[in-house]
Amino acid sequence: MGAAPSEVLMPTSNKKKVKKPTKTTLVDELEVLAHSVEGLDKEAAFAAIHPLLESVDATYIRLGGILTVIRDHAWWHEEGYPTFKELLEGKIGLKYRKAMYLVQIYEDLINSGVTWGEVKSLGWCKLKEISPVITKDNVEEWVAKAQNLTVLQLREVVSKFKAQVLESTPVSPDTLSTTTTTLSIKCHEDQKSTIKQAIDKAKGEAHTEYDAVALEAVCINYLTGGKVTKPKSLKAVLEKYQPEEVLEAFGELWPDIEVTVLME
Repeated sequence: MGAAPSEVLMPTSNKKKVKKPTKTTLVDELEVLAHSVEGLDKEAAFAAIHPLLESVDATYIRLGGILTVIRDHAWWHEEGYPTFKELLEGKIGLKYRKAMYLVQIYEDLINSGVTWGEVKSLGWCKLKEISPVITKDNVEEWVAKAQNLTVLQLREVVSKFKAQVLESTPVSPDTLSTTTTTLSIKCHEDQKSTIKQAIDKAKGEAHTEYDAVALEAVCINYLTGGKVTKPKSLKAVLEKYQPEEVLEAFGELWPDIEVTVLME
């Protein structure tokens, strides 16, 4: 369970510039997998999906990679579907939520730098819980936890870990230097709003009333294992999705909030 597929299709392109295997280099299975799936064309990508769905527990990492390629190329438009979600559920027969978990696992593992051999003993249900927090330094510890906990227990442990990262940072006003300085950053209005929301959230989690302390906590959180991609404004992220997709994601994040939407 959790083994990567044995067949590898060599790519015609190399989007993320994964190092090619050589006779003198021991290349991890995950690296080879990324090298193969990211070079698939549209026809090959769709043709590969259904065989993988039949044994998803054993092939989920490859399936996640192929779904990522389809999403990144926006091939649902060429297939006559208005959204990625409708392509998944209409053409492929895969629930959107599960598909996005598989995409998350694939992207998290590629970005973390851990090897497939370190995590392949886990099924996708447990790996999706720890993939956002694993690094080269802590992967062994998290795999051990995942093997000994249920999915629900693991989810709770990960949630507490994320909260403790901020809480354990040195954010006491007593630790601040008596010398202050000004940091100026030019940003767009929507970027400013996103930054302010992040600082306000961090102030609550770090139990501080100081913006600078909260911002420092956010930065320390990143330096101690957090991940970041190219910064995007919330508006830039949302405009890539259909209203239905945004509302579904909102409902999953804040199930206690009832939202009424009128669409014309």
